[in-house]
Amino acid sequence: MSLDITTAYDFDLADAVTSICDAWAEGATPLPRLTLSQYADTHREIAQGSGAEPGKWKTSRHPMQREIMDALSDHSPVALVDLMKPVQWGATEIGINFTAYVVDRGIDSMLVAQPVKDLARSWSASKFEPAVDLMPSLAAKIGNQPTLEKHFPGGTLWTIWANSSNQLRQRTARFGFADEIDEWPRDLSDQGSALAQFDGRFQSYGDRSKQYRTCTPTIARHSAIETCFLEGDQRYYRVPCPECGAHQVLDIDHLLPNGTFACAVNGCVILPHHKTDMLRERSSCDVCNEVPLRIITGTLADGKTQSYADDCACGRIDNPPDPDGAYWCPTNPHADRLHRSYHAWTAYTPDGLGISWQEIANKKAAADADPTKQAAFWNLQLGLPYAGERTEQNADEVEALAETGVTLGTVPRGALILTAGIDCQHDRFEVQIVGHGRGQRAWVVDYAVIDGDPSRPDGYADLDAYLQRTWAKENGKQLHITDLAIDGGNWTEIVAQYVQSKVSQSGKSRMIKVGNDYRRQTLYLIRGRSELKSERAVYRPAKTEVNNREKTIARSVGIWGVGTSVLKHIIFGWITSAIGAQAEADRAGGAEDIEARMLRFPAGRGEAFDPIKPDPGMLPTSYYKGLTVEYFDAEAKKWITPKGARNEPLDTLVYAIWASLAPAVKIDTMREPQWIALEAALEPPADLFNTPQSVATAPGDVPREATNRKTNKPASDIVDADSWEFGR
Repeated sequence: MSLDITTAYDFDLADAVTSICDAWAEGATPLPRLTLSQYADTHREIAQGSGAEPGKWKTSRHPMQREIMDALSDHSPVALVDLMKPVQWGATEIGINFTAYVVDRGIDSMLVAQPVKDLARSWSASKFEPAVDLMPSLAAKIGNQPTLEKHFPGGTLWTIWANSSNQLRQRTARFGFADEIDEWPRDLSDQGSALAQFDGRFQSYGDRSKQYRTCTPTIARHSAIETCFLEGDQRYYRVPCPECGAHQVLDIDHLLPNGTFACAVNGCVILPHHKTDMLRERSSCDVCNEVPLRIITGTLADGKTQSYADDCACGRIDNPPDPDGAYWCPTNPHADRLHRSYHAWTAYTPDGLGISWQEIANKKAAADADPTKQAAFWNLQLGLPYAGERTEQNADEVEALAETGVTLGTVPRGALILTAGIDCQHDRFEVQIVGHGRGQRAWVVDYAVIDGDPSRPDGYADLDAYLQRTWAKENGKQLHITDLAIDGGNWTEIVAQYVQSKVSQSGKSRMIKVGNDYRRQTLYLIRGRSELKSERAVYRPAKTEVNNREKTIARSVGIWGVGTSVLKHIIFGWITSAIGAQAEADRAGGAEDIEARMLRFPAGRGEAFDPIKPDPGMLPTSYYKGLTVEYFDAEAKKWITPKGARNEPLDTLVYAIWASLAPAVKIDTMREPQWIALEAALEPPADLFNTPQSVATAPGDVPREATNRKTNKPASDIVDADSWEFGR
């Protein structure tokens, strides 16, 4: 069909210039300033069954939420908002408001992340979508789209789950809502924590990105939300006393058994019916009607903290007076200015939306009477991480056990076998050499940090050279590493290639040159086992793993299991016993029997550690900090490593002790004739007329049965270690 251009039609086309100019003008016009709390008060409806008080949203009903929401407004400079809170406090509702705000205003793409897929689907289907149905403007933009991926003018809303690395890839967004982050994996697919991977999705936006992260905390020093809160400016809600007017933070120590609070400033009695007035927020700005944020800028020369009020439409007010009502007060002047963090607990929950002060006091009394209820009370009511009963060590007390005159790098008397534990890091290997003697006693002989790239097959040259060297005793006798265990960590496949290039199978031996002779050295590729499944120290590779038809090299080489929890308990038990024995000797005014210690450390000259001119014969203070940084939480029944802490000294010690128990040595089953043979070769008595030959030996060179296949001489007559069978 052709168009007759000579025919007159009865409508006029829009003027092209006007249309284009109008479009440019609309695109260049910024969105009108609107805080998140203003948006929620105007548009948000709570669906029936989705909250305790369905109907129109009113920020004034829960005034503590206003500042948290307004920090998430698109005009706010804040990039990170963290909320550490009790159960059922409304944190998820804030997330719904934030999501609706971003989508309705068409600002940019957004990621909402839940711990697992079921929760992600549930959040979208049962919380967000019912809210959308009651907000016409928002519903018009989203329509009937898939539950987990919704497109809107301005971007895309993805609802994802944090226990899948695939969900955290190939998505870029400006806004993010991370819910229940303590339940996210701390190491996801050997690529770091899920939270760190989630954070990477916003990197290209820099300071223009904005994330809201929230959770009820769990275990102290292991809780992700606790770490986030401490990194932020640590805001607490200050309320005025109804009697004296003094602003203060409500805390559990001032809650009395009868459900009243004692004023923290003047001791006034604060009755439950005062709560509503105490929670009433400070007045908004007289000009723009917004409530500005209170911000710390730092500590002045006179020790006072400078602050200012900002982020309302009127701008900045330096050193503002205390507000006339309740307000969030930042306490950490060292935080990034773009990072706000908030802590709330149930005492601040408005009447009708949570439990009363009397109920909180009753729960506290029950928790004080029953230790099994402590964790729940701290987490769910106080919104705080729970430390609980734990097994831990003090680094200074352990360092005080180091022995003057014993030198790092020299094998002390009594240590007759050397093993090594190796931990891989992205740019280095950390190696601990441990000597072993009778009764499974152990000495730290050496600790080395060796540059190398564990992600490259050619990155192991310096490590391998170090593992083939020897360590001397004071009498000059040389010992080599009999048995070594290397944890592949994030580079298990490449480490397996290294092990396979030296021995055909993990747990097999190679021969290394020691002086004029060759000695056996056994290599193990290892991996720590789950604490809940760790019942012994040594686990052999599963039969299904040792199969050349498997896809991975590590499985074909064989991965031995390490009962890390068992071995950490053993090591901490040894340390506790030594500290106790030392303290008892000090009290009695006598000398401690150092020979009874199970684990011993070198102190070199015995001087205080000097980081500028360190004594090469002593272990640095950082070693003892790394050795003691973990603790065992009895409530959670697992070992806790604080976020960012360096624990390589403990890990490598665990691996070296494990190596002494592995089949190549099995130090726990060695018999007295074997120890006699080793002592005769390595620690002969000083005798001018009968000096044994200098010879390096190892369990692989000494028989389980004290017989010499060539001469049948008794063990005390050993002079040629290679002539001894390693019986089983």
